[in-house]
Amino acid sequence: MTACAVPLREVEVCAPVAESTSDEEGLFGLELGLEDLPLGRTVVAIQIVGNEAVSSATVRRSIETSIGDGFDETSVAADVRRLWRLEVFEDVHVRAVRSGEGVKLVYEVAERPVVSAVQVATGHDATSMIDDREAAPFRALPGAIFDPARIRRMEARAEHGLNRLGHLRPRVAVHATRTDAAVQLCVELQAGPRHRIESIEFDVADASEAALPAGTAVIDELRPLLGGDEVNVVGGIYRPDLMEEARARVLAALYERGRVSAFVGEPEVDVGDDVVTVRLPLTLGASYRIRRAEVVGAEPLDAVEALVGELFVRSEVMSALERVQARERSGGRAVVVTPETTLEVVQGEGLVDLRFVVDDPPDERESTEARTP
Repeated sequence: MTACAVPLREVEVCAPVAESTSDEEGLFGLELGLEDLPLGRTVVAIQIVGNEAVSSATVRRSIETSIGDGFDETSVAADVRRLWRLEVFEDVHVRAVRSGEGVKLVYEVAERPVVSAVQVATGHDATSMIDDREAAPFRALPGAIFDPARIRRMEARAEHGLNRLGHLRPRVAVHATRTDAAVQLCVELQAGPRHRIESIEFDVADASEAALPAGTAVIDELRPLLGGDEVNVVGGIYRPDLMEEARARVLAALYERGRVSAFVGEPEVDVGDDVVTVRLPLTLGASYRIRRAEVVGAEPLDAVEALVGELFVRSEVMSALERVQARERSGGRAVVVTPETTLEVVQGEGLVDLRFVVDDPPDERESTEARTP
């Protein structure tokens, strides 16, 4: 690999000075031209000096102090902070000098250096795909203002991109050499080995439940939800971002099986030299059935009463709720239907008492209450 120069974090680049918290420290970046310059004197001129790549219009938009305002240290300090937040200057200084009966404010800025060249150094295990996809943003930097924070974000994005390709231990590091007005960058891209999944299993907390035929059948049905197309499957690559989606799919599937107290934890990942093992904490919980189902605030409905004895499945409950709404609306009544549940476990069996509470919309309810003597 081609050697790079000094690491980016070791390059001396001026950073904004922390905001003063002590009156004795004075106002950072403000120099009074005369010791007796009184506050409140009218600002009669504003001058910007030191900017070259950054337009004066860009600088001026961050300065809220205007000609005609009374001179105020707090307002000028706010201007200085806004200029720092542009992240294009390594020094900001303001001079306040008397100009006739007023004050002239001179905003002196020193721009960060420009990136003059970028060299990409890849390890022997880097592929052309990695080189093209992950190095391209860095190769586009020449001519841009050198911004260490932006470079670090780019490092993080490049590592994330390599993770998505199955490289779980990549190294992306940017090194910099600075001259007076420019910075040369050297980008190290080491993908590392491409890890393959050796095993991916559920770590079931309630093992006794999982050992039952019903529990075993559920787990067998959940496994295909973890991944596919050579991602998050045995022999495939591990994608942490897609595992989050898989966890949501597993939990939704358990809810559809009446297991409303189920839990799917964060994956536990063990990364080896070129393989990875994944264990997903899982609590199946009890399978809940509906013990009672009723409509409150309206007439009973067969579709609701038919839920008794069935598994508590969210999609079925929502379907019954929609039928209650449709019936009331067909009778000319605009309503709000709210499902309420009470869960109980009796001798290992999950039971649900379900109520569909029918009420008028809040605005109509308030109107009715207002008319009531």
